[in-house]
Amino acid sequence: MTDIASVRFTPGVAEKLGFYVYRLIDPRDGATFYVGKGQGERLLAHVRGALTIEPEAEAMPAKIERIHAIRSAGLEVGHVIHRHGLSSKEACQVEAALIQAYPDLTNIAGGHHSFDRGVSTLQQIIEVFEARPIVPQHRLMAIIVNLSFRQGSRSPYDATRFDWKVSLHRVQKIEFVLAVSGGLVRKVYQPTRWAESNAKNFPGLTTERSSKRKAFDGVEAPEAVRKLYVGTRLPPRPRGAISPIIYLDPHISN
Repeated sequence: MTDIASVRFTPGVAEKLGFYVYRLIDPRDGATFYVGKGQGERLLAHVRGALTIEPEAEAMPAKIERIHAIRSAGLEVGHVIHRHGLSSKEACQVEAALIQAYPDLTNIAGGHHSFDRGVSTLQQIIEVFEARPIVPQHRLMAIIVNLSFRQGSRSPYDATRFDWKVSLHRVQKIEFVLAVSGGLVRKVYQPTRWAESNAKNFPGLTTERSSKRKAFDGVEAPEAVRKLYVGTRLPPRPRGAISPIIYLDPHISN
């Protein structure tokens, strides 16, 4: 059995591959547990990185934990290159499609344009296209939480409030936070407190991401506010936008 960590590409192989999209597979059950894109030896970097982390380390990311479990069983992570010879833009599109095609991935991010052009049923597409556009009357922060809503891994409230790479100074001025899924506003919350998203500030909520991210405590917005925003669609996003967060202010043209 080849030790994946020791595999090296020759310059010729790397050049011919170009940009590519790959999957990491657990040989114990054949399940795909990670989808990524890259050049050169990028697809091998996950196993190599896992070997630098002790198996007993605390707060280990799910992907690294899976790799350690596979190797502890005396097996090697399976590597499949799905498409190669792509442009960077093409690789982003293929990666995003595959991330949404495979359930239970360890990916943290959803992929390029997965927030606003991701998997939808025909009825959902019609619903979005027919929805009235949002007209901000408050300082709003919209958070696209597609994966969390669909998988049901967290309540809508927890999926919306935790945890985001934002400026504490900026979000403290936000009046209402919108939970967006499938292209439409589904929930509206009124934050009562913003703080760093760690176990001390938010017991029971955990994260594999930076402790510098923020989260909020809050309540459901008043009915009058919910009527303004629930069921509305957001304005088109700039090409290439990947952040799940959109700020909407009635005093600022977007």
